[in-house]
Amino acid sequence: MRPSCLLVIPDRALTPFLLRSLTGDWSVKQFEAQPMPFDGVLFASRVMVAKEAHTSLAVKKLIVAAPGVDDDKWEGTYDKETGGILTVRSELGEPIHKIATRGVKLWREFDDTVFALAKEKRAAWLEGKKDYVIERLNKDFNKPWFGAKADGTVVSNLGEMTYEEVTNRMVRLMYVAKQARWVDKSLRNLTGDWLRRVEERFAGITGSADKHSILQSFDSLNEPHAFVKTFFAAYPDATEQLLAAEDKAFFLNICQRPGQKPVPFIPVLDASFEVWFKKDSLWAAEDIDAVFDADPQRVCILMGPVAVKHCTKVDEPIKEMLGGIESRLAQKLLDRYYGGDEAKVPTVDYIGARPVLQTGPLAGVAVATEGDKTTYTFGKTGSLPSADAWVETLAGPQVNWLRAVLASVNFIQGQSYISNPMKRLFAPRPHQRVEVVAAGGVPSSVTLFGGARSFGPHPADFKALELTFAAATGTIELTIFEERSGSSIPLNFTFKYRPDMGYAPIHEVVDGRNEKIKQFYWKLWFGDDEVLPNLGLTETFTGPETVIKKEDIERFCSVVGNQGEAFKTVRGGDIQAPMDFAIVAGWQVRPRRRWPRLLPLLLETLR
Repeated sequence: MRPSCLLVIPDRALTPFLLRSLTGDWSVKQFEAQPMPFDGVLFASRVMVAKEAHTSLAVKKLIVAAPGVDDDKWEGTYDKETGGILTVRSELGEPIHKIATRGVKLWREFDDTVFALAKEKRAAWLEGKKDYVIERLNKDFNKPWFGAKADGTVVSNLGEMTYEEVTNRMVRLMYVAKQARWVDKSLRNLTGDWLRRVEERFAGITGSADKHSILQSFDSLNEPHAFVKTFFAAYPDATEQLLAAEDKAFFLNICQRPGQKPVPFIPVLDASFEVWFKKDSLWAAEDIDAVFDADPQRVCILMGPVAVKHCTKVDEPIKEMLGGIESRLAQKLLDRYYGGDEAKVPTVDYIGARPVLQTGPLAGVAVATEGDKTTYTFGKTGSLPSADAWVETLAGPQVNWLRAVLASVNFIQGQSYISNPMKRLFAPRPHQRVEVVAAGGVPSSVTLFGGARSFGPHPADFKALELTFAAATGTIELTIFEERSGSSIPLNFTFKYRPDMGYAPIHEVVDGRNEKIKQFYWKLWFGDDEVLPNLGLTETFTGPETVIKKEDIERFCSVVGNQGEAFKTVRGGDIQAPMDFAIVAGWQVRPRRRWPRLLPLLLETLR
């Protein structure tokens, strides 16, 4: 896999301009006739020379050495090397751009000759050009010809090699000796399967006694040279015997079995030569040490002819690379839309949905402005505006913290996304008054009066909610007030405004959140001066004997919406209590001396 990076661009009108300016992608021409919407640009070829990319250093140097071409000349790669790039046909038959190394030039030569033939004619062509093909593979390609004797003599047929020579050749081409590792673990196991075949062939030849397998585990091949030497010392005939036809077929079969990494060599010239040649040919660009002579000119390197023009520095940090692209894009946008004058560029806190401007006053809402304070007063039920229209009005025409609070689809709470809860809190309610205070033209606080949110009567001027913003720290404080017998009990939540994260600019501060909620309910139930004690989970509390009445169960079930027949007296003389009614009985336990009217308060809370 090649490393890549995604740069999100929200303006969907910039497609042709952005693609042609930045990506160097050979396929951008298709977008010119009909622009298509997009949400981002994927950088692949460009970041192959980045410091963080896994591309081998020698390969990065080849990329930087390629001059590249301008956007109007990239099609020349289809005919010949252009800007250091050559276009070849992939294993799937599609055109693909690569650095014009010796290996890629050989690929293009075979595309124009043997691979251009019908498949049934290729074997005959290869037979006639056998010596030339083998010579070119060994000289220029990252998958060399497999056939070779122990003294280095090249052979054109596996049948001319001994079992030991085949094994040593496998180790030579698939084991990176200088780093003491296999190219891939599956290739180690492939060698192990071959050695088991050799044992099956030669065990028992020199005696009738049963023999234990020398290869007990593939792990024995983690250091293959010593093991192979010991192995063939036990089977000396395998060092002289040439491959049998059945074992040659077995070897070719396991070399192309599914589920393992394709072998990095070519063992036979047959009708499937294109598969042997092209399959899995790109990984060597990230592992040049696994190429048997570490020559980067043998390697296939994906690279666009326009993108490579901008690859001018080996191991350029990705931060600098993307920063340069961003700066160039910003300058192009500035020149194109604002004549290069930064003073003409409008400013917003974050990139989000554009405000929906109201064309007239909201029905049922009276508006009064005095200095920096704007007051909205709602009428009775039935004359209220829609929730969407009201939220847009309250959020205002600017993209700022208040619009983020009210209009964002999601908030971030810890590691999770949650639906924006503010839309429910600020929904229009009868006889509600909303005061918005601004500082320097930007809202600094929003306060809601009336429009009670809990059961029972409440004062009309009761402050129900307060939302404040500290611009210096980007902190948003939300306080919800609960009225209880003339007292105001606050519940506070804290948020951070992150305009740098436009997709979700509101982040809830979750540290201490649960503790604040527990403190709120403790004071709501026990009084303003009460402090939540540190109660252990294993403590035992003993309360008075409690009588559970049928009407209490029915009332509880009515409040919580439990319609179970077993909990209704109308169905019979006996009545059962649902499991969640246990909370009512449990609340009769007295962990403190003073205890208010728990059951009525509980029922009101649930309602």
